[in-house]
Amino acid sequence: MSYCVDYNPEMKKRYPAYIKVRRKVPVRALLLAVSVIIVCYGIFRSGLLRFLIPGDPAVTTAAFSGMVEDVGAGESVRQAFLTFCKEIIVNAS
Repeated sequence: MSYCVDYNPEMKKRYPAYIKVRRKVPVRALLLAVSVIIVCYGIFRSGLLRFLIPGDPAVTTAAFSGMVEDVGAGESVRQAFLTFCKEIIVNAS
């Protein structure tokens, strides 16, 4: 037969034997995530992204693809970025 001795039962409220874990998603974090998604969707839908791409979009996207390939091939990020910038400046209209 087992038994349990409680010397100070009022201390159970102060120092519980187990901790209640609340698994709630904070409302602020959820609202922030939804707001960011809505803003990103608005930027893509409104065409504002075209203003963020410098120069001719065709040249810039081709230069960016080349930069990604250079980094993937093992070239340093600094050198790939410098090549990207030079290509945009050379092909500027």
